[in-house]
Amino acid sequence: MTKQVQFRKGTTAEHFNFTGALAEITVDTDKNVAVVHDGVTPGGFELSRSRWIYVAGDTTTGTNQKYTVDSTYTPTGLNVTLPTPRAVGDWVWIEDFGNFMSINPVSVISDKSFENGHLVRESSPFIMDVSGASVTFIWNGSLWKVFNNRGS
Repeated sequence: MTKQVQFRKGTTAEHFNFTGALAEITVDTDKNVAVVHDGVTPGGFELSRSRWIYVAGDTTTGTNQKYTVDSTYTPTGLNVTLPTPRAVGDWVWIEDFGNFMSINPVSVISDKSFENGHLVRESSPFIMDVSGASVTFIWNGSLWKVFNNRGS
């Protein structure tokens, strides 16, 4: 007979203020992801999900997840809202699924500002209007840093 191992678990909100023991693994039941703890950092460190989440309409994202956004059939565009709560270092990856963002733009919405690599600050919404766009947003504690995943 096999042995069953069960880890401690909790919601995203419960993890937000929880400091696990060094090398402890817990499960975030809202996001269905494992979280590794270092004995010091509240919330621990989420392990990245390997799959993409397909989005074809207005949505609110979770942290540390990849979204492939299909605006093909949304001629007025669609809204993607970045998450709260969030912790320093949390990220959201958004990628153009059907190369339609130049025709049907995607508005990335947040209660905070955005900053690109050239230190240009923009208020919400951040408009993604380039076909094939792939952008990672990383929370630095006061704003979302914007990184182009395509390297150009």
